[in-house]
Amino acid sequence: MKPTPQFNPQPTKRQLGPLTDYHYKSRPRPSCAGVRKFRAPRDVGGFWKLGAGFFGMEARIDYALELALFSVITALSAWPVIAAFQALSRLARNY
Repeated sequence: MKPTPQFNPQPTKRQLGPLTDYHYKSRPRPSCAGVRKFRAPRDVGGFWKLGAGFFGMEARIDYALELALFSVITALSAWPVIAAFQALSRLARNY
């Protein structure tokens, strides 16, 4: 249900639109009052075993690829820092 707008019979300069009740709270529907939340069964070990057996090798390959990509990104990020330290050490040796 929407709040019903209330109009002021004598509008002022500041008030250009309808007055609305912004603190309106709807009542809960009686059909939803006693609904229980769905609970998943506790014994899902068979499902996890099936998933681990089916996706086990693929997960290992994905993990290895992600580790290789992370290593490449880390090496490329560290390279300029190491080069800067080498340049600073050469600068310090020449003075």
